[in-house]
Amino acid sequence: MRTVTALMTAAMLLTTAGLHAADVTITENFETDAASWENPTFSPLTHVPAAGPSADGYVSTDYAFGDLPDGAFGLVLFRGESFNGASDGEFAGNYIADGVKQFKALVRHNAPLPLVYNVRFASPFNFPGSSAILLPPVMPNTWTELEVSIRPGNSEFVTFEGTNFNTVFSDIGNLQIGVSVPAAFADSPTPFTYDLDFVSISTVPEPATVGLVMLALAGLVGRRSRK
Repeated sequence: MRTVTALMTAAMLLTTAGLHAADVTITENFETDAASWENPTFSPLTHVPAAGPSADGYVSTDYAFGDLPDGAFGLVLFRGESFNGASDGEFAGNYIADGVKQFKALVRHNAPLPLVYNVRFASPFNFPGSSAILLPPVMPNTWTELEVSIRPGNSEFVTFEGTNFNTVFSDIGNLQIGVSVPAAFADSPTPFTYDLDFVSISTVPEPATVGLVMLALAGLVGRRSRK
């Protein structure tokens, strides 16, 4: 069985002031299997045990840019689709209502040049969606963290596919992580290896809310120390 953890990493509750700030993180670490995530051809990813960045497993796929269909925007490497039970649907839902503010993942590749990664967030029916193009490019043979801020106005989002931020992120069912195709390799038959680990979404408290809570806590501590 895979391990999906829902961690309350920082909980602060002030009942007298009615303030509540929490950072809740859902993480897929592929500890024991591929968690029903799929590769570019909708087949199960390869699970590599006890060899990831924290020595507890990761998933991998091989693909050649020359195998892409004509007219493809880019190469979708990893498909986390709720329709197929990816991570037991833990990444599906209304990101706006749930307060999801951040997406992260660790990636690695062995292509002979840096690659520009992208992340697409889409509905359970795979449309509409929104794609974020992430810079700088990821260097070869190095575990690198991708991070997307889930907020309106984030310039990394290059399309909402004819809709808008609220429409897309109020009904997420599919996560797709891919790369742009380098022009020099568009017809290359050489497969490269792509790895993925520690996919996560989190609800990050707004800075103003955190500041208010910390000030309130500091005040409580100060009053207690003077007794």
